Amino acid sequence: MLTAFVLGLSLQLSAGTCSDLRVIDGRVWTDITINGAATEALFDSGSEITVVDLALAAQAIHGEAETVEARGTGAATVSAGLVQGVTIGAAGLELADSVIAVMDLADISQRLVGRPVPAILGREVFDASRLAIDFDAGQVCRMDRAAEPDGARRALVSRDGIMAFEITIEGQTVLADFDTGNRGALLLDTTAAEAAGLLDGRAETLRSGGGIGGAVDRRVLEVRSVDVAGAVFDTVDAEIDPRESEAGSANIGLGLLTRFHLIVDFAESAIWLSPREN
Repeated sequence: MLTAFVLGLSLQLSAGTCSDLRVIDGRVWTDITINGAATEALFDSGSEITVVDLALAAQAIHGEAETVEARGTGAATVSAGLVQGVTIGAAGLELADSVIAVMDLADISQRLVGRPVPAILGREVFDASRLAIDFDAGQVCRMDRAAEPDGARRALVSRDGIMAFEITIEGQTVLADFDTGNRGALLLDTTAAEAAGLLDGRAETLRSGGGIGGAVDRRVLEVRSVDVAGAVFDTVDAEIDPRESEAGSANIGLGLLTRFHLIVDFAESAIWLSPREN
């Protein structure tokens, strides 16, 4: 959701190994702390950096901010303040000396979410540990790396600061960003949609979307089949972003990811997916 430069951090383990996950109106929330201040955050693997709203920052953050321009999935860039030396607590981890972004999240709260968004937990927690994401139990937990997890293993590839893995859309293999911050199933830019053969005159509707940076009108069309780690889903909605890119950009979100138990290890460039029984 946010592109920014991320500095190194130091890691400590806290007593608990899990944090609660809550799916509310199609979005995933978890409990975190920012410099010890307890709050909740959107759980967003597609955000390169943790984002804190101005109100929470005024309470918990006292360092000087460096102003940068940030690009999300919205229509335009926005200004953000980068603050170093922040401690993020999540999933039994304490990520000291983190860099976070401070910005006004009122637009996200009002236009997209419909409730206050005090923070967006970014990929730092995924970089720090192997995580098990269990939507049935409503938990995200630290995992030991000693054993090979259950599930179909897929390689993760870093692309523009976001981790991606291969899926198959109507027989065409595409690299799709792993994005728990995307409420939908699939998001493709025009280049990727054309390469996958989706712009073939099939029926479309319009939907307003876009994250940080403001609203974007997107075409929505029906994909006949999507293969994710061997599990095939029929009749999946795909949003088509009007922007184009040289290589084509695709994104897999919660509309499909919540169909699986997930084990994710950014440091080892791997994700394991097991279909949920229900």
